[in-house]
Amino acid sequence: MSLDLQNSALTLPEGTEFPGTPQALLDLIAQYMAITGQDSFNGINFGPTEPDADNRDKPWFQTDGGGNPIGWKSWNGSAWVAIPIVVPSGTTASRPSSPQSGTLYLDTDINVELIYERGQWRTASGSPGDIKMVAGTTLATVLTQNPGWSHYTDGIGKVLAGAKADGSDAETDAGADEITLLEGQLPAHTHDGIQGQTSANVNGGGPLTNGFMSGDTNSDGVNAWPNSVTGSTGDGDAVDVRQATRYLFQLIKD
Repeated sequence: MSLDLQNSALTLPEGTEFPGTPQALLDLIAQYMAITGQDSFNGINFGPTEPDADNRDKPWFQTDGGGNPIGWKSWNGSAWVAIPIVVPSGTTASRPSSPQSGTLYLDTDINVELIYERGQWRTASGSPGDIKMVAGTTLATVLTQNPGWSHYTDGIGKVLAGAKADGSDAETDAGADEITLLEGQLPAHTHDGIQGQTSANVNGGGPLTNGFMSGDTNSDGVNAWPNSVTGSTGDGDAVDVRQATRYLFQLIKD
């Protein structure tokens, strides 16, 4: 199929005489078409099949069998190929001021393709709820480079992990940056005895052995030092359990 231009009726200025010869009539028609720009129109082919050889000097708008558009094609000498779509481009200040929803624009200041939707310019990439990490020195800078995204504050200082299929743990938090070990969390271990006095008897008991009293008893005959107590050390500081980490800005697509 093809789309051909249909000329509209020409209203001649009052007093114009009808050309007296066929050539004069053709000259008048050609002059009219040149004024309207229709002299260079050579038709557009469209449809689900490739145009025949006689029409391969014309553009081809491919559709499917139901007439739904697929895209523009051109003949490269051996086959029909897709014509690349070039979107309008310019600086941030030159973005269209009143665009229709779905308008594309390449912002050359931030080198990002944008789409106008839901009343504002947003990056063409990403779906609402997508989260990404962005390198930058300030939040303001990364937000300027990513229109339509905002700072994901719920993820600050946290590692993002996958939720269960049933969503029971979705958008919940777990873990901590650091912990303080309790006594029950320490591995079983022993300490060396205190090395101190090496001689002399206490309360008439036996001599010290490896710093402990041997045979020393109270007046009631009970061992005076039934339990030895070692010295203590350590400040009980919290332990940093984070893996090696580099912090970037987390953004979420609005």
